[in-house]
Amino acid sequence: MIARAKEIYDGMKQEHPFLTSASDYPLAVLLAYENHNDIIEQMERYYESLSKNGFRKGNDLQFLSHILSLDTNTSADRLVSRTTTIMDSFRDAGIRPKPMYYPIIGMLSLLPEEQFQMHGISQMFDQLNNEKSFRWQKDMNLITAVSFYVNEKIDNKSLAATTLQTTLESILQ
Repeated sequence: MIARAKEIYDGMKQEHPFLTSASDYPLAVLLAYENHNDIIEQMERYYESLSKNGFRKGNDLQFLSHILSLDTNTSADRLVSRTTTIMDSFRDAGIRPKPMYYPIIGMLSLLPEEQFQMHGISQMFDQLNNEKSFRWQKDMNLITAVSFYVNEKIDNKSLAATTLQTTLESILQ
């Protein structure tokens, strides 16, 4: 498993030498658990496809492409479409989707489609923004709102839930 994680990390570094850093270790380890031979190519397809769909290239898009690669059951086209739809939902809710939000958009994309409701996230985000001690932390408030939302939606007994939890912790860090 360690050798596979190192191989994945080295592949990330080869594709994006200036973007890949120690912060990519946790996802390389999670991706090593997936027995997927062309994981690096898949991550790169997500990166390029999302870039063509309005996402800005950079470290946050790379992180998003890594997160989407955790889902081996959904087609790449479907995940890209879902991710783009979620980004549009942020805009429709009056939340400008900054690149720093790409990882949480990716987390939401991994949820079953019927579980995503922007209204619940927006409502929690607004509550956090209206609290006196939190109102100056809008970016962190959104990340926290999504984290609470995803935690509420996942079954904490599965490997997928553990993977999502670990990814959420990486995003928060």
